[in-house]
Amino acid sequence: MMKKQLDYDWVCHACTTENGKSLTRCQACGCAAFASVSEMEVHAKGQRKIDLQISRELAMTVLFWSFIGGIVFFFKLAA
Repeated sequence: MMKKQLDYDWVCHACTTENGKSLTRCQACGCAAFASVSEMEVHAKGQRKIDLQISRELAMTVLFWSFIGGIVFFFKLAA
């Protein structure tokens, strides 16, 4: 079986990352350049989970520092 070769830069259909023509798998999610629809869906779902984790982490960080800032502000007003 011959290995498919790309003559152009390509965009991953699972996560929309731009990839060079020398790559046969996406550098971000690992989806193959010549993937089936079901393979793309698996990689896209995995990518969404990662994005959700990052956004939860960011939300918790913002909430934490907002809480700390509120406490500091309260004690400055009380002083």
